[in-house]
Amino acid sequence: MSHSVEQLSALAVTLKSRPDWYNDPEFLALYREYFVQGDGSETTDNRTEKWELVTWFAGLLAQGLIYLNNAVKNGYNDDDRKGKYEGPEKAALVDTIVVHHTTTDETLTLWQLDAISLLRLYVPLFMTEKPSSFVKFLVQVHPELQNQPLAPASGHFMQREGRKVQTFVGYHYLIWVL
Repeated sequence: MSHSVEQLSALAVTLKSRPDWYNDPEFLALYREYFVQGDGSETTDNRTEKWELVTWFAGLLAQGLIYLNNAVKNGYNDDDRKGKYEGPEKAALVDTIVVHHTTTDETLTLWQLDAISLLRLYVPLFMTEKPSSFVKFLVQVHPELQNQPLAPASGHFMQREGRKVQTFVGYHYLIWVL
């Protein structure tokens, strides 16, 4: 990557300690360089460096070193919302996930998929000056978050490596095999 170990180390501290790390100038510079151009279109250059950055970010995510919204950890799971489906005990268990994307490497790890989904799908929801409908819903469910810097959250959880973690995988990546 074109960024030094010192720069990434400093950014890692920000990612762990600041709820609105997505507004940090160092993060924004990386994000704009590797993910979204100034006009909002996705970058296509630096593909190798982009995946090195995703892998670095995935490593931090796997170690729990990225500040995520704490309110959703306290029992809230978006999958349990009334009307979504009858609840986890009635839902079919997924035993196979097939990842198919023409430009995604088949060696992609689940942590890398979570990292790229967090960066491409969720971070933009929190970056906006006007709150997205998802952020409005999150604050409605958790009024204590009103007027607070919000850390990204998906509201979706799974057991991984013996612990409950948020997952950011976009539904368009999943094909359910029941």
